[in-house]
Amino acid sequence: MIDPLLASVNGQSVAPERSDMIGKDAFLRLFTAQLANQDPSSPQDGSQFIAQLATFASVEKLSTIDSRLGEVVGGLAAVNASTTSNLLGRGAIARGNTLCVTVPGPYTFDYHSEQPATDATLTITDASGRVVRTVAVDALVEGDGSIAWDGRDDRGRLVPAGTYNFAISGVDATGNPFDVEERIRGVITSVDYTSGAPVPTIGGVPVAMPDILRLDLV
Repeated sequence: MIDPLLASVNGQSVAPERSDMIGKDAFLRLFTAQLANQDPSSPQDGSQFIAQLATFASVEKLSTIDSRLGEVVGGLAAVNASTTSNLLGRGAIARGNTLCVTVPGPYTFDYHSEQPATDATLTITDASGRVVRTVAVDALVEGDGSIAWDGRDDRGRLVPAGTYNFAISGVDATGNPFDVEERIRGVITSVDYTSGAPVPTIGGVPVAMPDILRLDLV
């Protein structure tokens, strides 16, 4: 039986299976066959053999590097999983504007403001984007602060359990509006590794690791 990889070397018409890459063993078989079947009256130039060997050496090194990188990534993932599991049960503050309502309020919304505000507005929307409550706030402090919400809508009714978003906007002393960074606070109850990267859950809300600003013992 003729090796498909050697078909062209032996002058056969058997077509090899289509492939974008060959392994190192196939490369060596092909290279050996090329040496054995070259025309004695017109041997291939030595520099061409050297170039082919150099190519093989480069491919082999890349294959080894790829294998080693896979081992390193696997090891780092294991270390990462072990390290982030220590976050469970820790109190945390993170960038975010989502709240999971599971029981009647009150709730507290945290924020960070680069400047004080003489007036501010807290707007709470449900999962569909509908505004359920607008709260006028007298002022915002510069730096870290919080705003309380009683868990009721604009009609005074307790909102049902579900996911809500909140937005805080401020107005400075000259009447110009400015952005305020919303933050969430809670206990890390789980860490999800489905995506390959750890995603902690704070108060029922998934949070990216870079968005976690502070960890506390509870």
